[in-house]
Amino acid sequence: SVISGIVVDDNNDPLIGATVRLNGTDIVTTTDVDGAFSIIVEGKRPTLEVTYVGMKAASVRLNPDKEKFIMVKMDFDPTLMNEVVVTGYQTLKRENATGAYQTISSADIDRSFTGTVTDRLEGKVPGL
Repeated sequence: SVISGIVVDDNNDPLIGATVRLNGTDIVTTTDVDGAFSIIVEGKRPTLEVTYVGMKAASVRLNPDKEKFIMVKMDFDPTLMNEVVVTGYQTLKRENATGAYQTISSADIDRSFTGTVTDRLEGKVPGL
């Protein structure tokens, strides 16, 4: 049978691109721009595993005979709550940041004895 649902955070905001997997199978889908998904479920008591960057993984036990729509509420992972990313333009919480980031410590920069900051970052940051 097919189960539909929505994945939201603790503020009931939809989570776009959350991964929804039928536990023990290769059946996987992701949520759309509204946080909605549909997935084919098999077995008598299937379990959905829902993951999203910056959130605690959620496990939802289903009863496909009675449930056709579910709402999965995910909680922030407290280990990531205080991490921030400084992009040079803005400061973001890690869970709100997308893309790839490189962290450079002041000790890494001080190991180089060149004249400019750009020269010091060369070889430490991909693409520079």
